[in-house]
Amino acid sequence: MPYYVEKMSSLDVICEKIHDAHGPQWERGGICVACVAEMMDRSDVSAVRKRAALVSVMRVDAARELLYCEEQRRVHFISSLLKTLFSAVDSSLLDQTVQVLLQVTLDVPNQAFLLFILDQIHSRWTDGEKASLSSLTFLGKLLDAHPALSQTLTSSRLCVLECVCSALLVSDEDVKAAVCYVMFGIWSCAPAIQTLPDTLRQRMCVLLLHTLSHTHTTALTVNCLGVVKQMCQYSDVVCVLMRDLKDGGEDPLPYQPLPLILKKRLKMRRNRGRTISTFFPKCSEQT
Repeated sequence: MPYYVEKMSSLDVICEKIHDAHGPQWERGGICVACVAEMMDRSDVSAVRKRAALVSVMRVDAARELLYCEEQRRVHFISSLLKTLFSAVDSSLLDQTVQVLLQVTLDVPNQAFLLFILDQIHSRWTDGEKASLSSLTFLGKLLDAHPALSQTLTSSRLCVLECVCSALLVSDEDVKAAVCYVMFGIWSCAPAIQTLPDTLRQRMCVLLLHTLSHTHTTALTVNCLGVVKQMCQYSDVVCVLMRDLKDGGEDPLPYQPLPLILKKRLKMRRNRGRTISTFFPKCSEQT
C-alpha cells in the first residue's frame, strides 16, 4: 500500500512506492509532479491522498507549469483528471478535481485543448457512462470560465449538447438542476443561440416545460425558471413555451404550457407568503 510523507527533505508531496523512479527534474515547490500525475491513475491511492496532492498542485504555479510544458504530459494529466471526475465517489475529491480542471483550462487557454476536453466527456457519455452530476457541474463551470465555448457546443460539438439535454430525462433532480445550469450558459450567449438548430431549440423548450411541470425541489425549479427567463428573449421560443400540448403537438413528453405552470407556482408561493419572482435569479451551481 503506497503512503505519503508529509515532510521528507525538501519534498512535501511524494508517493514513496513510485518516487524512486523520478528524478529531481520533476520537483517543484516541494512537489514531485511525476508522483502527482501517477497518483491520479492508481486505484491503490486513497481519495484523501489524491485530493491533498491536487490541493498542493493548485497552490504551486511552478508545479502546474511543469505539468503543461509538454503536450503529451498535459494531455495525460487531463485524461487522468477526467477519469477521476467520472469514477470517484468522494465528494471532496470530485470538487477538487473540478477546480484543477478549470484552472488548467485557464492556465492553458487553447481552443484545441478545450475541444479535446469536450470530446473526452462526450466519449465517456456515449460509452455507457451516465452524464453524472460532477461532469455536468464541471461543464457548467467550464462555460462560465469560457463563455465562447457555448457557441462551440451549438455548432461543432452539438453532440455534446444533445447528451446534456437527454440527461433531463433522468430521475435525479440534482442532475437535472446541473443540466439547467449548463443550459443557462447556452441561452445566455446570443451567438450560440443563433447557431442552435431549430429542432434542438424546440426540444429544449419541451424538455424544460416537462421538467418544470414535474419538479419537486426548489433548486431544480429555480434553475428551470432561470433558463426559461433567458429563452423568453426570443419570440419564436416564447411561442413554443406558450403552446399547449393539445394545440397540434405530438411530443410524447407530457408537459403544461408556461402560463399554466407559472400560475400554479405562483399560487403555491402565495400560499407560503412568497412570490414567483424568487425563482428568477441566475441558475445556481451544483457543487
